Amino acid sequence: MTLKEQTAEDITQQVRNEIEDTLLMHAPDHWQEEELDRIEENVLSHTRQVVDALSTSELQSAGALDRHIEQAVAETKRLIHERKLGFR
Repeated sequence: MTLKEQTAEDITQQVRNEIEDTLLMHAPDHWQEEELDRIEENVLSHTRQVVDALSTSELQSAGALDRHIEQAVAETKRLIHERKLGFR
């Protein structure tokens, strides 16, 4: 596995962990696992696109990772809110 691949895998896992924490804290308890998985996959697909487009040095930027995690958490909360309002 290359350095870029390993770094991308690590980033994706960090983002996944943050998304899962956000879902646990903000999604209603009665939601089915399928709905939670759909939101998680939606946000992670964007993460994969971003990670694929970056160079190895860009992937190693702690500041960029922090910003991306913040955006992923915000997007997760937005999707939860939309779902609660019945938009999806």
